[in-house]
Amino acid sequence: MQRKELQTMTILGVEWESESADQVIGTCPFCGKRMHFYASTKTALWDCKRCGKSGNIFDFLTEITQAKAGNLSKKDLHILKQTRGLDEKSYTAWGIFKIGDEYYLPEYNPRSGMVTSIQAWSPGKRPRTLPGTKHGVFMPNDVSESGVVWLCEGIWDAIALWECLRSRGKNDIVYGLPGATTFPKSLISTLAKKDVRVVFDNDKGGEAGQTRAVMLLKPVAGRLTLGQWPDGIPNGFDIRDLALKYGTSSKRMYKAIRTLIGGNNRHPTTTKRYTREEVYQAFSKWLSLPGDEILQVVFGTCIANKLPKGDPVWMFIVAPPGGTKSEVLMSLTDGEQIETITTLTPHSLISGMILQGGGDPSLLATLDGKILVIKDFTAIIGMNPVSRDEILSLLRDAYDGRCEKRFATGIVRRYEVSFGLLAGVTPAIDGISRITTLLGERFLKYRPIGKRVEAIERALQNMIKGESMRTELKTVAKTVVDADIRKIPTIQDDIAKRLVALARWVAALRGAVMREGYSGRVMQKPVPEYGTRLVKQLGKLALGIAIYCGKKEVDFDVWEVVKKVGKDCVTAHIEEMFRLMYSSPEHLSVVELARKTQMPFESTKTYVEDLCLLGVLEPSELRGRYKVSNKMKGLTRYLEMYPKRGRK
Repeated sequence: MQRKELQTMTILGVEWESESADQVIGTCPFCGKRMHFYASTKTALWDCKRCGKSGNIFDFLTEITQAKAGNLSKKDLHILKQTRGLDEKSYTAWGIFKIGDEYYLPEYNPRSGMVTSIQAWSPGKRPRTLPGTKHGVFMPNDVSESGVVWLCEGIWDAIALWECLRSRGKNDIVYGLPGATTFPKSLISTLAKKDVRVVFDNDKGGEAGQTRAVMLLKPVAGRLTLGQWPDGIPNGFDIRDLALKYGTSSKRMYKAIRTLIGGNNRHPTTTKRYTREEVYQAFSKWLSLPGDEILQVVFGTCIANKLPKGDPVWMFIVAPPGGTKSEVLMSLTDGEQIETITTLTPHSLISGMILQGGGDPSLLATLDGKILVIKDFTAIIGMNPVSRDEILSLLRDAYDGRCEKRFATGIVRRYEVSFGLLAGVTPAIDGISRITTLLGERFLKYRPIGKRVEAIERALQNMIKGESMRTELKTVAKTVVDADIRKIPTIQDDIAKRLVALARWVAALRGAVMREGYSGRVMQKPVPEYGTRLVKQLGKLALGIAIYCGKKEVDFDVWEVVKKVGKDCVTAHIEEMFRLMYSSPEHLSVVELARKTQMPFESTKTYVEDLCLLGVLEPSELRGRYKVSNKMKGLTRYLEMYPKRGRK
């Protein structure tokens, strides 16, 4: 049992009784049934065969917090009152519960209401975060609707301030951060246009937290105010110390809080704009980049998804592990419209769980108008086919703007959403491209070109400076993706015609032939996609890249990048096979093609047959040999896909 998430389940009461190579079995902490609670040792996904509860670690944390809600005895509340000095009712209101000798302090995603982490605490000891979790914020069970949000350092300060404000009839929102410099991504997006007031501790940590608050929040918040402790206040003094001194319901406590946020400590919500050259300089300082093409594609995709009309743009960045794609994608984390996750499951995408107050923890419920960044889509490819296909099906429906799922409990989730998507993935994606095509292709693909040795050397150089690198890249990336779009470029007529031709070229080459699984027989005559969706995606991407590059129109420099994206949309071995056929002065046989591509003969034979059915190839006049069809030959020449190599 190696995964950290399983350790957390053990801490929170799961008693394991049996273990195999890929799963552990124990007593369900929710229904109490022995040998019915199953958890994967590979993914930490869990389910109970009796009560039906299931999900990932965040589903587990949320369920256990709800199951333990209100379990504090009078003795427990008295101990908290004596050690923390706050009102006994507040501890239950903020979801605190107890197991054994420890109190547990839940951290929430403020948008969805799901518990994403829990801290274990005992009087006289420092709290510790349970392993395998993701920091959220401390907040009460019932969060009011308010335009004013207070940020405190830690749960006890947050409860003290919350009590003070409630005693004065104020329904302001109060969040406690798990650390002064820890700003969960889910929090930042909830602060858009809000009047945000930061009251951290009077120490160096609090000062560092305020500095980070200015960097992250001033482009987002409607107003940002930093608390300033008066001269003479002891180092380390905090909001709870004020409560212990004056009492949370006293006028003096409230007056002290108002004094903290008075004066000239408001920060204007403006930010610097970086040019394309400055962005490249910042990224090439840390990463091995042969040019800024990957930055054009990534930032162009983000900007394209901010354009007011049209279908969203979904992009795979396809590269081997360690190919710098993760660092570029994770630099987007702090963007106002960015939602970043490492991977996802069917349960996290659409959840049948109902939170306290009727909240919906589903990821789809939070994505409308956002850009979802998935660090590792490869993990989804490696799932069992049922889960993988369910995710692909849900994403297909979500791309089309409407998604629905019914649960056995009678719950029906319906969403009308539109969001962009950027995902990192290894070339393993080519192994399921035939499946995704049959489901309806929604993704563009980009395969960055890099120098493997140089990338390894640069990674070694950055090993010690990883945090500095990520902070700088996040700062630069945030300014790019959060910048307003001032004017939409135009598209030249010649390039518009080329975009149409490129869509036709890609649609033909990435078409799929449906075959019977066992025999491999063709089940029906293939009909390639029309390319109408594809041309809109490519056109929108071209606009996004042009905006990122500061251009007034989509010119031929932008076109070359978009053309590469189009070429990369084709499965790698199919594109290689087509290029060899197109570039060869001789018509090739299946044997020759298999030898040149180093692919098995039977696989090559199947691919050639499929390309013939799709009208890409056709039998040559020479028996047993094949050539590129006249239609595809004309498109390829017009697009100059393989300059200096095409047959005349």
